[in-house]
Amino acid sequence: MSNPIGSLLREVITERTADVPPPTGLARGAMRRARRRRLAQAGVLTAVTAAVIAVPVALVVLGRPGGTTAPAPGPAPEFLPGGPAGKTQVVTAFSGLRRPEDAGPADDVSLVLNTTTGRYDEIPYPEAIPSPDGRRFLVTTGDNGQEHPTRAGVLTLATGKVRWITGYGGFDQHPTWSPTGDRVLYTRQSKDGASGFVLVDVTTLRETFVPVSDPEARDGNLALRATGLKFVWVPDGRQVVRTLSTNAADESLPGKVVGLRYYGLDGKPARTVSTSAGALSNGSDISPDGSAVALWTWGGGEVVIIDPAARTVRGRFPLLQPGNWVVGWYDAEHLILVSYDDTGAEEVTGELRVVTVTGQVVRTVALPERLPATAGTPIIYVGSAAELGPAAAALAF
Repeated sequence: MSNPIGSLLREVITERTADVPPPTGLARGAMRRARRRRLAQAGVLTAVTAAVIAVPVALVVLGRPGGTTAPAPGPAPEFLPGGPAGKTQVVTAFSGLRRPEDAGPADDVSLVLNTTTGRYDEIPYPEAIPSPDGRRFLVTTGDNGQEHPTRAGVLTLATGKVRWITGYGGFDQHPTWSPTGDRVLYTRQSKDGASGFVLVDVTTLRETFVPVSDPEARDGNLALRATGLKFVWVPDGRQVVRTLSTNAADESLPGKVVGLRYYGLDGKPARTVSTSAGALSNGSDISPDGSAVALWTWGGGEVVIIDPAARTVRGRFPLLQPGNWVVGWYDAEHLILVSYDDTGAEEVTGELRVVTVTGQVVRTVALPERLPATAGTPIIYVGSAAELGPAAAALAF
């Protein structure tokens, strides 16, 4: 199912504060760029005694630092016909929690689920993305400034050590795991030079830059304010895809979505699906079997589920308010939504909703923990609950 709330609260992973302004309309990133980022505290992994078993789906939610035991989610309502048969998913990581005294992201931390104790253990990185098997994490630090350059690396849970990807930085963005966990994909954006994506072999950390030079993508998506700049994996791992968009007349606004473009791993365009329904923000917007894509736009509006092969619409429903958004697919027939409420002065709350492609709610689950408002809006990753110990099993939904 991995990559972050309300009106433009997140963008895809790391704020680019240097020469290029961040692209707008990237759903997983709007949250990340909504809050300022600095270098996360240096340090090593705190004790994590059990692996996180997850095929990640990125979503923004709330969690509390310090290894707090999360209470079990509230009881789910009676399942409607066609609803999922069991509780198969669990929140596996809270990525990017702001400390109450912190004015920016330099001291942000992340929490990873200990599948034995049911607690979230703290690691000193503002971004932590679990691999499909849960044994490693992609971690990122920095804000692309001179004092705190952006870095990305592969953290191994068993050792607590990070192997840094030496070429990552500058205009590189949005690292994500391949479906098989053997490669990392990230987007390389350049205002003056070649742009495209980079594939990193996780074992050797060897990087392969793949330029993308088709004129339509270059003139539209590589413009600074265009929507859909990020490349994401297709679930079979054989292609990548991103939203195509045209420039808006006002550069402060996102571009107009005109379609999806699929590319081979050699960077050559494979096919284009014309659509103006909304942006593809993350690989988790694609159903696990690749047969459906959820397109939507921050700030409310409509979710449109398309079949990219048949070029037909499978379903649509409204996002009733800005605090509702799509976070990924629960299975091949159901999506996960978040309803977020930060109206309280001291804490923020929310719930997860499993819905059909027409928006019918079949399961509602309270988020694992309430957070003080000072904790910000971290991204949380959700994955398989198949190998949880008894203490952590209560967190499954």
